[in-house]
Amino acid sequence: MSLTQFAQGRGVQYWSETTETERINDMLNYYGLRKWGFVIYRCTYDNDSAWDRFMQNLNARKDAVLRDTYDDEDLAQHLDWNVQQDPSLDHATKDEVRDRFKAWVATDARAEMPTSAEYRDRLQGLLYENPRYKYCIHVDAEAMQSVLDGPPPTKPDLRGVSYVNLIRAEQAWEGWEKESTQSSTTREGDDQRDEGEPKIEGRTSRNVGWMKVSIEGLVPEVYETLVKDQMWDNFYVRPNEGVWQR
Repeated sequence: MSLTQFAQGRGVQYWSETTETERINDMLNYYGLRKWGFVIYRCTYDNDSAWDRFMQNLNARKDAVLRDTYDDEDLAQHLDWNVQQDPSLDHATKDEVRDRFKAWVATDARAEMPTSAEYRDRLQGLLYENPRYKYCIHVDAEAMQSVLDGPPPTKPDLRGVSYVNLIRAEQAWEGWEKESTQSSTTREGDDQRDEGEPKIEGRTSRNVGWMKVSIEGLVPEVYETLVKDQMWDNFYVRPNEGVWQR
């Protein structure tokens, strides 16, 4: 089994003998980070009250899992959804959000990074391993409503009713060292080949670069799973086929 950079030297048993929160903490400590969690793009603006209830649900689930199940108060306090709200994002496509996210990683995300030489030398590994800089969350009216229609945050969502759209943006690290905010023309995980699949937003490829992910286990399970690059392909569920649950 190949190990990620932050787990080098710990042995292959590391993955079976540690919990998701322990591995996230190890990654944050190795890279000198405090913040973690997905960046969320609000892409629906018709109902502010509904949005507030959506976020309350998301945060209540996060608190219940990290504080009650994993007993990790520190990790709960440092989770940062970094919600991006801008009316121009209303009805934004997955491609538009992906491009905005890449620009955020190449610019504003720098403020989260340690500046000492010790950690700066680990930057390349950080941008490949930390899901915060590889994936983002797109919430449109349908996703928001699925959460409002699902079970309350005090109860598990065993059927995967409540979901958000998880976008893969593997090339978000490009341009960092070049001091450029220009998005790459290559979209990893966004294959536009015609593979005979039902059309989703104009694409008939198997992998359309995003999938619906249940908010049950979004953190820490989904987040930690995506540390390893190959996990997207291993767990990918095409949006027309259902919701990925951990």
